[in-house]
Amino acid sequence: MVIIGLYLVALTILGFGLRRAGESPAGGEEFLLAGRSIRTPAFVATLVATWYGGILGIGEFSYSYVVVTFLTQSLFFYLFAIIFALWIAPKVRQSVALTLPDRLEQQYGRTAAVIGAVLIYLMVSPAPYLLIVGTLIQAATGWPLWLSLLIAAPLSTWYALTGGLRAVVRTDLLQASLMMIGFALLAGMAVSTYGGWEFLTTNLPARHLQPTGYLSLPQILVWALIALWTFVDPGFHQRCAAARSTSVARRGILLAVLCWFVFDMMTVTSGLYARAVLPDIAAIDAYPALADILLPPVMKGLFFVALLAVAMSTVDSFTFLAAVTIGRDGLYRWSRDEKSLTRYTRYGWLFTVVTATLLAWSMQSVIGLWYTIGSIGLPGLLLPVLWNFTRFKPRPGGSAVITMLGGSGTALLWMVAGLLRDGAYPLGWEPIYPGFIVAGLLFALPLRAASQLRENTK
Repeated sequence: MVIIGLYLVALTILGFGLRRAGESPAGGEEFLLAGRSIRTPAFVATLVATWYGGILGIGEFSYSYVVVTFLTQSLFFYLFAIIFALWIAPKVRQSVALTLPDRLEQQYGRTAAVIGAVLIYLMVSPAPYLLIVGTLIQAATGWPLWLSLLIAAPLSTWYALTGGLRAVVRTDLLQASLMMIGFALLAGMAVSTYGGWEFLTTNLPARHLQPTGYLSLPQILVWALIALWTFVDPGFHQRCAAARSTSVARRGILLAVLCWFVFDMMTVTSGLYARAVLPDIAAIDAYPALADILLPPVMKGLFFVALLAVAMSTVDSFTFLAAVTIGRDGLYRWSRDEKSLTRYTRYGWLFTVVTATLLAWSMQSVIGLWYTIGSIGLPGLLLPVLWNFTRFKPRPGGSAVITMLGGSGTALLWMVAGLLRDGAYPLGWEPIYPGFIVAGLLFALPLRAASQLRENTK
């Protein structure tokens, strides 16, 4: 508990100690992008910490499915992150746009930008990560989950509302270091205590060690599609826009992928040992339960802080992004009232904290929250955003609007239909599939019509 207290004090000092006199908490490059001055070490730290917030979800997944976790939660994301670094990151850094909806407005118009902001707001909901912080507070204090969630939100986010991205990045330097140290302790202690591969093969069901585990190919494909999240992740876009140079953005992502690989090896290893040693616990408790039987008090405190650091680093980043999405990309985009930006962003922060807390309380499954958010938001956003970074002819704004509404709307309706049918989706398809199909058809319609017109003219 002393170690946890010291961590919270350090976090507060780093977060609140960065506000500058006269700095507006809701506008401009300084607040949103840290003055576009982030160097490589800080860039890598903030990306590593914020992109990996669902640590208990990874524990839940690795405990239940084990080796296939590395495929569904790691390799697909590595691939798309590398593509982002080589193709999209330089374009983001060279752009004058401050946010992703800014880019959508430049190409497709204000309506597309506002609809895109709504979908982006859904994508950056901190609910999954807020649930993790709340669960950890509940485990440490014994308080009920609802109270832990109410405490988790302001505890993790309020310094971001005053210090902007610069405060988030500075706290991420601490949190990225702690998450690496904590899991190195747990994985190292597990191997030294129980032994290596022979212990795992003896104590795990054979299917746990198979590459596809208990998942079917369509289920694995869904996770591959959800990994496309990387391309529309506003956190990725924000960090690249805030980098000191194009080379920092590109190199920083590649270095972050290397750090994620090392961290993933430690988390999957810990999940394997948790399943082998504690086969009858709740999956979401895999890491805390393993730490409880393996680590002595001081090391246990460091590991618990590592769990908090992983989750809180994403809660603050996503809440900040969500507040800016409402304040700048939503309300400000219609009013253009610079003087109201501060107030709009505060409204966005309050609304986000309330809705994310309610969502976390209602679902109480990190994996379920990821799956729902990704399945609805991705189909509508992916094609309009990616087209923005190509050299092809700009598309009319109407095509982006109908693609966003049609793709995400179809996925949402498909999901609702499944709920009404006790989880049986129409045609047996997961919602993300019809969402992408409809989005692709709608986005291609203007091209087809234009091609037909040229043929008729000839």
